[in-house]
Amino acid sequence: MKKGIIIAGFAATCLFSCKDKETLTPYYNPNSGDLSYTVEGLRDTTIEQLGALNMQVFVKKLSGSAENVKLNANGLPAGIEISFDPSQSEPSYNTIATIKTTRAAVGTYPISITGSSSTTGLKTFTFNLKVTPYSNAALGQEGLFSESHNCAPSGSNTFDVNIIASKTMTDRIIIQGFWSGTWTNEIYADLDPKTGTINIPQQTSYGIDFKGSGTYNENKITITYTAVGKSGTVNDNCTATISRK
Repeated sequence: MKKGIIIAGFAATCLFSCKDKETLTPYYNPNSGDLSYTVEGLRDTTIEQLGALNMQVFVKKLSGSAENVKLNANGLPAGIEISFDPSQSEPSYNTIATIKTTRAAVGTYPISITGSSSTTGLKTFTFNLKVTPYSNAALGQEGLFSESHNCAPSGSNTFDVNIIASKTMTDRIIIQGFWSGTWTNEIYADLDPKTGTINIPQQTSYGIDFKGSGTYNENKITITYTAVGKSGTVNDNCTATISRK
């Protein structure tokens, strides 16, 4: 009888203490060692030759010690700027990448973004940026220019002019100071982005009839035109180069 009691007691003891031995793993501090991180949110995107857009980016910590990671865009094509706000912090953190184009050439560009920290050095992340033509060619012409013209019989002159986009017509520019250098005097001209040509329809401004045509790009307009005064005191045939300053 006692033997049965001993066996039952042993079975009860094993029920609670005779388990498989647990495999113990050493504790690893996820905040120790060199920083490991990745950058998420960079994506292929499209922008016009003149424009701006924001892209939300996430600098994600994977493991390692806490330290700042700085983001920077390198080797950008002419007319493209990329900035980050904030540009650096300790991961994980969100930042806004602002992409701006100013008369950038049409094309698709591989963009390299580098992350740098004291222990990881440089890491590179890439995306493609596609630059498309202006939806309104006049926007690409805005800015301060210098007009140099040679007019017969009145002669040669050089002065500043200002070009703005028309608020009512696509692909139409307003040239303030055309022919005269006085910005309160202005004429309008129409652009054909397919052919790169510019046309000054016949119009009257400050008592002078103007008409002309030529070619243009974002930095220079080459044009021939006539300026005829209604009183007969002006009768110019002009060639002009209008160059961005």
